Amino acid sequence: LVRVAEKYGVTISFDPKPIPGDWNGAGCHTNFSTASMRDPKNTDAFETIIKPMMEKLGAKHAEHIAAYGEGNEKRLTGAH
Repeated sequence: LVRVAEKYGVTISFDPKPIPGDWNGAGCHTNFSTASMRDPKNTDAFETIIKPMMEKLGAKHAEHIAAYGEGNEKRLTGAH
């Protein structure tokens, strides 16, 4: 990303909230799914796949946030 920005004379910032203020945005998120989550035959996908997966991710939430770098407190306010 940095090299592409340099090539086109663009400045980038990895700050999670580069413009101060009370607004929602600049938070990185990822959408993900698996074939078993999308299978229309799997009517209990939430209980059997999604919920257990979220519980596993949640168990390491603090560890992951600590690894994501500086400034997350600006973004993770819960205000929006």
